[in-house]
Amino acid sequence: MFLRRVTRRDLPRLRVLYKELGFDPILADVFFSRDAQGNFCVKMKNGRIVGHICCSYFRPFYLNIFLGKIGRKWGPVPHWLVRGFRFLRLLSSYEVSNIIILPQWRGRGYGKSLIQAGVYEACSRKEPFIQLLVHKDNLPALELYKKCGFYVHSLWEMSKYVMRKDLFS
Repeated sequence: MFLRRVTRRDLPRLRVLYKELGFDPILADVFFSRDAQGNFCVKMKNGRIVGHICCSYFRPFYLNIFLGKIGRKWGPVPHWLVRGFRFLRLLSSYEVSNIIILPQWRGRGYGKSLIQAGVYEACSRKEPFIQLLVHKDNLPALELYKKCGFYVHSLWEMSKYVMRKDLFS
């Protein structure tokens, strides 16, 4: 087993992973296109991918509208520029968009390794925190995230927790 960044050549195997878990395989493409630098996978010696995490920036819709208006007038706004302005930085966050592991491979430390890779990526980008959404009734995931240093930050839509891990405090 080894953990590494996802490359475009991994997309067919990621599609198989998503399909095995009952998701639309196109989700692999969606998560890969969000932020290729924040995508990691657990790959076995035989080439099979058994786990995947996608970490990306989340910006509220009103910030996307604002940046879209700027983009129409002066061209696309580079992501690094948005992250450089402190006031815009406070309006967006780095989050775990998705994490999946095949059921037969759970409980072996792969989830923890994937989360640590996401946290490391957030630290390398000098993010103040990393956050994620988790359903309140997903107890195995809640336990995993708590073991990795996340805490419940707030409630979202009455059925999900926003969990956060502070990185530089």
